[in-house]
Amino acid sequence: MKKVIYTCITGEYDDACAHTYLDDSWDYVMFTDNQYLLTMPRYMHWEIRPLHFNKMSNVKNARWHKINAHIIFPEYDYSLWIDANIVIQSGDFFERINGIINSDVNISVPLHPLRNCIFDEAKTIKDLKIDNKNTVNREMQKLHCWHYPKDNGLNETCIMLRQHNNKKIKRAQKRWWYMVKNYSKRDQLSYNWAMWRGGIKTMPMYSRPGEHRKSHELLFVHKRSHNQNPAENFDTWTIPYWMAKICKFMILHTKDKEDFLKKHCA
Repeated sequence: MKKVIYTCITGEYDDACAHTYLDDSWDYVMFTDNQYLLTMPRYMHWEIRPLHFNKMSNVKNARWHKINAHIIFPEYDYSLWIDANIVIQSGDFFERINGIINSDVNISVPLHPLRNCIFDEAKTIKDLKIDNKNTVNREMQKLHCWHYPKDNGLNETCIMLRQHNNKKIKRAQKRWWYMVKNYSKRDQLSYNWAMWRGGIKTMPMYSRPGEHRKSHELLFVHKRSHNQNPAENFDTWTIPYWMAKICKFMILHTKDKEDFLKKHCA
């Protein structure tokens, strides 16, 4: 049985973390566009690979790799996605994962620590201005049209164990990517829908919501920076963006540019 642990770093969003506990029965692969990391075939325990997909924003490029494990790892039986800011620090984690594999589970993901509903998650994302509210609203309208039920569960997709080449899982991953590509970059808004649409039951990786964040098995490292394009969250940037556009227009079309700059920009 071939197994791979993998992650993806785009736009220098995260630092490359080293897991403090390694299991030699797994391969470790990191996809990245970091030019320094790409100069070396390996970095610590990671095999470094260039991005397989690089056509959208940094966030969505990373999401593509997260979702489409069947495309990038056709030769592996199981894949374990782990966000780049999470460190495996105990063999107990692998005992847990191997127990799930021995149960012949197709997919296992932790439960969300705070919410149990996609629609509640969407409201929180809009309230915190994490993504464009109009994009989120369109996505939620789509789910309503498809009669997706409220309170139908919510997983936190920072860690995902999958038999990614299973036919039902592959179809679900294609649906999931369609939603992330065309709607919100927040993949948790469409994960549970994609599994529900495919008739797939997700096994909780831990028994209680948020238990993975408190476990000694894992360490969550604070993200260093959010070097993504802030214009993607257009609602929070509308005023300064258009002010800049107006100022540029006025300067270009003012007869006495030097006098204008002295009056308004001194």
